[in-house]
Amino acid sequence: MRGPASYRPNHDFSNGTTSDRAMGHITLEAGEVIEPGDTVIRDVDLFIWPEIIPALRQGLSWSICEGPRQVAIGTVLGIVPE
Repeated sequence: MRGPASYRPNHDFSNGTTSDRAMGHITLEAGEVIEPGDTVIRDVDLFIWPEIIPALRQGLSWSICEGPRQVAIGTVLGIVPE
């Protein structure tokens, strides 16, 4: 991906017994490029169901998907309240 861009993938917080999914928004700055295999730290705005909120915690990993295809794995580094 090349910025400036707005990327809205699906976020899958499934843990084997639940299937919690959310929409999210990731913004890239002008001139920023993210290639497959890159590791980046990025703020992600999630549009989530209230039921998912208690499960969100630092260190949690989740799948970032384009439709059914996993394109990345995210890890929660911190949570910023609304």
